[in-house]
Amino acid sequence: MRTLLFPHLLILSICLAIPALAQSNAFVGTWETHKASPKARGAITVVIVQNGELLVGTVDLADRNGGSERLKFNESSRSADTLTFTTLLDEQPFRWSLTLSKGTRTAVLKGSYHEMLIDEAVKKR
Repeated sequence: MRTLLFPHLLILSICLAIPALAQSNAFVGTWETHKASPKARGAITVVIVQNGELLVGTVDLADRNGGSERLKFNESSRSADTLTFTTLLDEQPFRWSLTLSKGTRTAVLKGSYHEMLIDEAVKKR
């Protein structure tokens, strides 16, 4: 009886771990706001990578002159379908959330910095 119990516990723990890993990996990748043309780049690009158990990355804010401001972040918190994180802009906190839509290729990116609010649909490249 004891030898039958161990394989069942192992299978159960693997089955429980796989959805959690898949969900965290759903955030990993490059997310972009709508582009004016295929050659243009998104006004906001979020790149998320897995670093051990943490999700880290950057947010690139494009300006009208073709330049961009790169903001680094570390994971703040994660729920089943939302990743929230903070970056610094001019030494002030810029709060973000990325909420997955149905599936894992589209999401909603929200950000707040002083009076500026961002609420944009993003797609995974």
